[in-house]
Amino acid sequence: MKPAPTKAILPVVALSLMTVVSAVTGLMVSLPSIAIETGASQTERTWIVYAYTVVFDGLLLLAGTLADKYGRRRVLVAGLAIYVVANIVGLNLTDPQQLIAIRAFTGIGAAFIMPSTLSVITTSFTGEERGKAIGVWVGVAGGGAIIGLFFTAFLLNYYSWHSFFAVNLVLATVALAGTLRVVPESHAAVHAALDWVGGG
Repeated sequence: MKPAPTKAILPVVALSLMTVVSAVTGLMVSLPSIAIETGASQTERTWIVYAYTVVFDGLLLLAGTLADKYGRRRVLVAGLAIYVVANIVGLNLTDPQQLIAIRAFTGIGAAFIMPSTLSVITTSFTGEERGKAIGVWVGVAGGGAIIGLFFTAFLLNYYSWHSFFAVNLVLATVALAGTLRVVPESHAAVHAALDWVGGG
């Protein structure tokens, strides 16, 4: 099978990144409905929001190192697969504690996705094309937040707050299919020992 054209990689990587960013803003729109329908306390609402970012921030450096060491495509696929599973489960949750747990689990996927997308870009593009691709990556990192917000707000007019998980599920599923089809595997040239404690 012929390798996919380099230009086909960028939309897939951008969509993968969008799944990470939209999961933050989309939740903020859904949170009032979640609080009312699940009876979540103030503390539980706080952790429904921050369980994702705490896990994401804590694992980001380690996930980037894992991608360089064991394969950027492999780690990106793992992160998107976690996203798909987490959002399928989220579609049926009604308990605040379960929501906190699934948001933390989704944060693991996010940590795997974000550094892998940038690494795929830097290894797949060269010269001026690399600069343009990184510019798209940065733009998606900002624009994805707005898209997630508006899509979720639109769906909440017609469906329950679970539609937030539906948005993430669609994005992650399409990105996963695209990654499996067009993103090439790559590793770092030098494999240093992995620092599990320091995250690098």
